[in-house]
Amino acid sequence: MTHAKHAPYLPTPFMDQEQHRLLYRDKMATDEFDLECELPPIPISPDMSEEAVYQLLPTATHFEYGGFITENLIRYQKCESTFASTVESEACIWHSHPTDAPKADMPSCSDIYTFLTNRTFRAVTAAKTKIWVFDKSMRTAGTIVKLREWEEVNFMSEVRRAMQEPNGIRRYHAVAMANLGLSAANQNWFIDNWVSAVNSLGVEVRVFDRDH
Repeated sequence: MTHAKHAPYLPTPFMDQEQHRLLYRDKMATDEFDLECELPPIPISPDMSEEAVYQLLPTATHFEYGGFITENLIRYQKCESTFASTVESEACIWHSHPTDAPKADMPSCSDIYTFLTNRTFRAVTAAKTKIWVFDKSMRTAGTIVKLREWEEVNFMSEVRRAMQEPNGIRRYHAVAMANLGLSAANQNWFIDNWVSAVNSLGVEVRVFDRDH
């Protein structure tokens, strides 16, 4: 996960490689896949600012895009209406939210869960009027360990329970996040306070206005 110093849109790892390997030891062989049906990559100029690069991320009204950002390319593919495929071992991944979705301009519990459980250091989301950036920091490590310890005890039972309901995977992600102290059950509260709520998990959050 090396990258050039002139690329501010790529993250600086928050821990050394051995710490990272241990933290995500159960992910080492399970999160690699090839982007199928990849769309033409979007080139990045070396002199572009971080925000300017993120402004290039495309969105659609009824489906998501997903991919990752390298030193000189935005790579991506068309995905599903509520799910985006990425390469989670890349340093910087991204996905879009359908702009016609009622809650397009806020992350879902699934967005937060997958960021914590995958090896990436940065996740960028392009939505209707906002773009936000999740970065891992030293504070995030404790949350990742806490989530893993909870899942070691509760994963199978909670997944079985969640899969009995519609949108079972999303339901499980919500339960997992609630056990970290982040509950999106009060939607009005979460809509107004999601930045501070995600930050309370040790995730650094930055938000930009979309210019198109």
